[in-house]
Amino acid sequence: MAEETRLSLDLEQFSAGVVRWSMRTWSGLTSVSIERGYDPREFALVAFGGAGGLHACELAEALAIPTVMIPARPGALSAFGILVSNVVKDYSRTLLWRIADDPTQAAGRAAPQVRLEKEFRKLEAAAQKEFRAERWRGALHYERSLDLRYRGQGYELNLPARPGRG
Repeated sequence: MAEETRLSLDLEQFSAGVVRWSMRTWSGLTSVSIERGYDPREFALVAFGGAGGLHACELAEALAIPTVMIPARPGALSAFGILVSNVVKDYSRTLLWRIADDPTQAAGRAAPQVRLEKEFRKLEAAAQKEFRAERWRGALHYERSLDLRYRGQGYELNLPARPGRG
């Protein structure tokens, strides 16, 4: 049996730690607001989910959001959102390709557009197989994109890719 480890926290300290941890997980709100150019102070925060109302005021205060709305049944609102939302699955593959202007470097290899099309088709085939296994009856919609960067660049730019054109 594993040896027990006891924390040197009382119940109140432990509970405060849980709240601090859960607040960090809510920090995704900043990525869908501030990082996209929205000022949270211009919006109301709507709490949903079974525990949404427990943290909404503290989160709103941290982000200077002036208004908090807590629906009568926040858990039901969360469940309804899942019920009516689209099914979305992301399929991706990391490929490190050096695309050079010099045609002699690409000798014996397919052009980038042909290679990209082949990779996209593999991902789409995987999606079709998975949805068939789940007995999905709806239509599938694909959105292709590429994360591109220059050699040595520390971040990628996500750009849409059109079928047949890479």
